[in-house]
Amino acid sequence: MKSCEGARKAIVLFFGCLGALTISAPARGASAALSVAPERVEIGTFYRGCRVAVSAVIPAGGEAVVEVVGRANAQNLLRKGRRGGLWMNVGETEVTGAPSLYLAMSTSPELLSGSALNSVWGYGALAHEVRFTGKLSDQEHAGLLKEFIKLKESEKLFGVFPGALTLSPATDGSCVVEGAFALPSTVKPDTYKVSLCVVRDGTIVDRRDAELIVAMVGFPAVLSNLAWNHGIIYGTVAVLIAIFTGFVMGYVFKKGAGGH
Repeated sequence: MKSCEGARKAIVLFFGCLGALTISAPARGASAALSVAPERVEIGTFYRGCRVAVSAVIPAGGEAVVEVVGRANAQNLLRKGRRGGLWMNVGETEVTGAPSLYLAMSTSPELLSGSALNSVWGYGALAHEVRFTGKLSDQEHAGLLKEFIKLKESEKLFGVFPGALTLSPATDGSCVVEGAFALPSTVKPDTYKVSLCVVRDGTIVDRRDAELIVAMVGFPAVLSNLAWNHGIIYGTVAVLIAIFTGFVMGYVFKKGAGGH
C-alpha cells in the first residue's frame, strides 16, 4: 500500500511540475514579444493613412530601435543633370536594394544620429544596400542616394525619427518601450517586417520581429484585381468612370456658371 501511495504522489508531483512549466512558459514568451497594433491594416476607398503602435518589455538599462521595413524591389528613376546651363533629364538609372518602406525610431537619439551603430540602422544602413546602375563615383552615389531618400521622404515612405520611442518603468523592474509611426496613404499592399533591437553598452543583446499586414479591400481591391488579371474589363471600367466623372463635373460647373 505504501508503494502505491508513493507512486501516486510521484505522479501528482510530475504533472504538477509539468503544469507549472506550461503556465510559466507563455508568460515568459509574452514579456519578450513585440506588440504591433493593429497587426492588419486595410486599404479601402477612403483610406488616408493610419497610425500603428508598437510596444515591448525590455530589461532595465537597455535602449531600443524599432524598424519597419518593406521588401526590396527594383525601381527606375530619371536622372537630372546640367546641359548647356539648364537642368534636364539626362537618362535613367535603376535602383536596387531599396526597401519599399523604411521607418526607424529609437529611444536614444544617438542610436540613429551619428553613433558607432549608425551603419546598423537608419539611412547609414541603407547606404550599404541601395545601388544605382552605371559607373558612379562615391560622390555621385552619395548624391543620388541623398536625392532618392528625399524623394521617398516626400512620399512618406522613408523616415528616421531619433528619440521617438519612450521608455517607462514596469512593475517587475524592467522597462516598457512604446511608440507609434504613421503609415502613409501611399503604402502598397504587402507584408512588412517590424523589428526591435535591444541595445546595451553599444551591443545588440536581443532582437524581436513581428509582421504588419497591409491588405487592399473593397472597391480598390476589385480594381486592382481587374488591372492585373482582366485588363480588357479594367480598361472598359476605367473609361466608363472617366466618362461619368466628366459628365458630373461638366454638369456641376455648368450649373454654377448659370447662377451668375
